[in-house]
Amino acid sequence: MYTPDITMSTQIKSSHLSSKPRRDRTVTDPKLAAALAKRKAEREVERAMLREAVVRERLARQRLRQWAYSHSPQGKYDQQRLQAAQRGIPFLLTFEEWLAVWKPHWHQRGSCGDCLVMARHGDVGPYSADNIKLITARENLREGLRAWRERQNAGL
Repeated sequence: MYTPDITMSTQIKSSHLSSKPRRDRTVTDPKLAAALAKRKAEREVERAMLREAVVRERLARQRLRQWAYSHSPQGKYDQQRLQAAQRGIPFLLTFEEWLAVWKPHWHQRGSCGDCLVMARHGDVGPYSADNIKLITARENLREGLRAWRERQNAGL
């Protein structure tokens, strides 16, 4: 049976690695130098375009994730909780309680006139399990205007 001489192959490899230094790559022909410079510039443009494409792809994926989250039940819950906090209204519903209220009516949610919204009784107090109801956006607007007028008249 044949066994290769390991020391010989090692010597060949090591001698190959320690080959002569690279020769100087200066080009004396002006046409060739111009062609090489042009190709180098084209490669740089291609690399820049590839980097841009990668960045655009990442942004597109990020936007898709954000869109999917904002349209999910968890995203809608977080959005309502944040909007209540911005208006200074306590939001005491857990996600599970909130979802139990909305689950049977999820397809009817929205801000158009006949769509359902979550409202507070009398438009006062926190968003809590005993102080919420689902009404149409139109009804919510009417109740809100009525409550606003009552507050205005009480201040006179």
